[in-house]
Amino acid sequence: MRFVFKILLISGLSYLMQSYFPWWSMAIVAFVIGAAVKTFGLRSFLSGFLGIGLLWAIMAWNIDSLTNSILTIKMATLFKLEQPFLMIVLTGLVGALVGGMAALSGAHFRLMFSRKKRGEYYS
Repeated sequence: MRFVFKILLISGLSYLMQSYFPWWSMAIVAFVIGAAVKTFGLRSFLSGFLGIGLLWAIMAWNIDSLTNSILTIKMATLFKLEQPFLMIVLTGLVGALVGGMAALSGAHFRLMFSRKKRGEYYS
């Protein structure tokens, strides 16, 4: 349950932050939530990965549908992609990797300042 809560929290706050601040503000949100909500290892990475990746893919798809795919087609041509839809997937993947690394960094930042038993880092 904490995992789903973390995904929703990262997505929601990142959406709000990106409305007013630059794109990289979502990495700060994922870092802070990764440090605040207690998860470790792969779960921490996946929460940031899914939270930001889904958010960016949905936002890219929404912009694509509102603009009749004009920018998506031009960018797909520039990247030599056969399907313009792959630009939406690529956009989501870039955001997902940044979000996942930021959430994992936040979790490890919290671990630096806490006392843990041996072997608890990967549970």
